[in-house]
Amino acid sequence: MRGIQTTIILVLNLLPSYLLRMDQVAIMYLLPQTSLEVGELIVVPNIDKMNWLMDNKKFERINSKLSFAVVGLTTSAYETINQISTETTYKWLQPSRKWYSQRLTVSRPQLKDASRLRLPTAVWNKVNDNNQIKLDREVMANVLSSYDDSDDLLKCMKHPLPSHRVSKFASPRYLPNGHAYYHTGVDLRAYSPTPLGAMADGKVVFADHMVTPGNLIVLSHGKGLFSRYMHLSTINVSVGDKVKAGQIVGLTGQTGRVEAPHLHWEIIWKGNHADPENFLLQWERTCDRS
Repeated sequence: MRGIQTTIILVLNLLPSYLLRMDQVAIMYLLPQTSLEVGELIVVPNIDKMNWLMDNKKFERINSKLSFAVVGLTTSAYETINQISTETTYKWLQPSRKWYSQRLTVSRPQLKDASRLRLPTAVWNKVNDNNQIKLDREVMANVLSSYDDSDDLLKCMKHPLPSHRVSKFASPRYLPNGHAYYHTGVDLRAYSPTPLGAMADGKVVFADHMVTPGNLIVLSHGKGLFSRYMHLSTINVSVGDKVKAGQIVGLTGQTGRVEAPHLHWEIIWKGNHADPENFLLQWERTCDRS
């Protein structure tokens, strides 16, 4: 009889996850906040036999005690944080897992309050190429969809440029054609070509020119985390290169869709844009210093 039961359990373990019954119960761990900001870094405790999910994206480990996720710019007015048990139980031979859920509001600026991006006419005429922009977006989506899923812990990070912020994250803007959008990174002042350092150890996954970003470098840091550096005058690395935190990867400039020389810096986690400056401040409290 025990052999038959073991065989049945092994077969049930092979069933696809969508055939499992999910039993909702009270959440095991409540986040201390009741609302979230766009671009916010969420840090949660690791719980034995439990996975954290947000918008179907699995939280990634910072270390043995903590995991993280990022609230994106494109989320709805609410965000649901789920905890899914990785331990399967059996009731009348029907596999079952428990899931815990917490719904939080998401705060973001209003697009109706967007300010006009004051682009020189010559720049706008050069970058107003919707067909090429569409192709660029497809290429970038492919770059950002492939990432290292290793168990290596993410290290501490550095600010890429010792400069002042001139435009904040998530500020609403609109283009000369009336299209409104959110600023997906921060702009840092750089009047003349200035050496730009990688914010963390990583691998170069893109280093080329695109219409809107101009000369652009994308670094993959593992676990779905990327950094992007735009409008550069010079690119000093190639795809496939491995870089260390602080290593000079290029020089700032004013290529692409820009009003004036500056560095546009982004942090992206699994397609969700983080507020770069706040991300680094929060990351510093929990990162691996080994």
